[in-house]
Amino acid sequence: MMTGTYNMSLVALSYVVAVAASYTALELSARVVKHKDKLEEYWLIAGALSMGVGIWTMHFVGMLAYEMPMNYSYSIPVTGLSLLVGIMASAFAIWVASRDEVSYLKIGLSGIILGLGIAGMHYVGMAAMQMSAEAVYSPTILAASIVVAVVAATAAIWIIFMLAHNKTHGMNLLMLKVVAALVMGLAICGMHYTGMAAVSYVPIDSSYILSDSLSNPSMITT
Repeated sequence: MMTGTYNMSLVALSYVVAVAASYTALELSARVVKHKDKLEEYWLIAGALSMGVGIWTMHFVGMLAYEMPMNYSYSIPVTGLSLLVGIMASAFAIWVASRDEVSYLKIGLSGIILGLGIAGMHYVGMAAMQMSAEAVYSPTILAASIVVAVVAATAAIWIIFMLAHNKTHGMNLLMLKVVAALVMGLAICGMHYTGMAAVSYVPIDSSYILSDSLSNPSMITT
């Protein structure tokens, strides 16, 4: 069973990326509400791309932060699929949150769908890793990561809805968006790192394990 370590600088960077993605989603969601029946579709696409790519980038920065004593590579098609899942999940979240009337039931159901989408992006992204080791998941922690994803997604949709329809202006609105982005970023990172805690890697061939002097494994896309 291999154990890895985290590069805390990259962990911090992953949080910054998550916060930036969250803030952008809040801004563009407000544009979707403002430009109903005019440029709504364009702002929705822009928001989905920004949020989806942002969450996906956070995920892979978080993956880079996890250093293992083994060379590994990423499958480009599977990595691309994980990005697509993230964008589609983000589009759904922004679309729901930008509606004029959203009930708590709709927010809850949408949170479940978005949470499963974010978890799907995460685990598809992890499946893109190619190495001489087998991924073994803890069912309990894996389930916990999905619960965290659903809770985080539900909170995100509620926050986006509240701020997109908020009538506050000026510095107060800016502060609300910053605080909301910080909370959303923390929730996104929480899901990712809970998901990372769910997996352990068992080497298929011990000869592939690098010595301690090679602490930075090479990564190649295939």
